[in-house]
Amino acid sequence: MIQIVKSMIEPPVMIRDCIRTVDIERRSELIGHALQVYCLTMETLIAVVE
Repeated sequence: MIQIVKSMIEPPVMIRDCIRTVDIERRSELIGHALQVYCLTMETLIAVVE
């Protein structure tokens, strides 16, 4: 399950698992947005993009 809580990026950031959080953080730096990824479980993630 993927849940996007808040996103100012188009298209929204999609995350599939905890392993990819580093890649997502690097991508956020490239586009100039601060990205915080909260990994609750391996199957459920909440991404907060500010």
